[in-house]
Amino acid sequence: MAMRVLLCLADRQWAEWLAGVVGCHGEVELGAGESRGALLAAIDDLPAGSVVVIRVHAEALELGTDIIQAVAETHPALPIVAVGDTDAGGVVLPVVRAGAEDFLVRGSDDARLSDVLQRFAHAAERARAPAREQPAMSRGRGSACLFLSARTSADTVFFAAHVALALAGRFGPDDTGQRVLLIDASVPAGTLSILFGQKPDFFLRDALADVERCDDTLIDSAFPSLGRGVFYLANAEREAVVEADNLWSRLPALVDKARGLVDQVLVVMDSGVQESVVTELEAGATQCLLCLDTSVVQVRHTAALMSRLQSHGAARHDAGLIVTRQMDRQGLDAARLEELLSRPVVANLSDRLSTRQQAMDAGRVLERSSATESFIGAAEQIARSLSGQSGNGVAGRGAAGRLRRAWLALKGR
Repeated sequence: MAMRVLLCLADRQWAEWLAGVVGCHGEVELGAGESRGALLAAIDDLPAGSVVVIRVHAEALELGTDIIQAVAETHPALPIVAVGDTDAGGVVLPVVRAGAEDFLVRGSDDARLSDVLQRFAHAAERARAPAREQPAMSRGRGSACLFLSARTSADTVFFAAHVALALAGRFGPDDTGQRVLLIDASVPAGTLSILFGQKPDFFLRDALADVERCDDTLIDSAFPSLGRGVFYLANAEREAVVEADNLWSRLPALVDKARGLVDQVLVVMDSGVQESVVTELEAGATQCLLCLDTSVVQVRHTAALMSRLQSHGAARHDAGLIVTRQMDRQGLDAARLEELLSRPVVANLSDRLSTRQQAMDAGRVLERSSATESFIGAAEQIARSLSGQSGNGVAGRGAAGRLRRAWLALKGR
């Protein structure tokens, strides 16, 4: 059956253009007028597998977003595609937030519009079939790394950001082409944005509120970026995702969805997140890293977190340790940490702390120099392991396990 496309808030000239783009793959019907009631009534009569295309006028943006939101609320399974003459002037973000699956510009996006419409129509058709239950963390094409702490510090978030930048080729001579999503789910909120002096207008809460809308268009148009292929999500500095919102429970689904859209997903989180969510993310991650300083308090808290996760059947034994800071007084050395936590130290970030602190206070990325070699080198080491490339250090789950077994052999266990 031919795809049915209902074009709303447009005239016959737009209908003729869309019919030419769709061609023999579907039929285009022009929605009557701009009355919300009339448009919703026309949508009620659409057969399964239809797509609604809504023209968005930049000068009448509120009208377009109101209609999109109304359609999304009354027909949640119906794909909505927005079209317009331009994507400039802050048009895309309000449209996507209102509920549009995609935004395409007449003229420049004609070549892919038909494919986009067919893809959404086929997805809507498949949605009528009984859904098969899928595991929440089914493997996508991208890898996922969890930076887990009993209590997240700014050092952990700062290091995870540099791993993301290393994955995207920030410190090498060439751009690797990898797309990376860094999710700062640490509590209190906003650490990542504060560290890099950014003021985003799209937050982790927004993505969790509607995971299904997360796609390439939303990432490119709405997600804040650290540059060179690195996107991130964090909560607003004065706002946290609270348990009552039931949004934390959607984090594994968001990570799983993102793994099908980007090459690498990095998640920074701590015991402030529901333990059931931490357990699910840890079980599904390609690699898990426990981050802590060498203070007795941090070590005890980390051991307690591992014990709680173990009671849920988690607490992976292949998780390596990242030492974020060496405490000068009453601190434990790396060897003692390995002994107490039964896990290997895969990176020690304690060198040249003053240089790192200056960069963190100034809101800038570290550049490669003699003073930053160990920090950036550790970030690149973790990046290589996630990319499956050869190099020193861990290389995914299997290599982390081999590293730990070698360490245990040296200990004579």
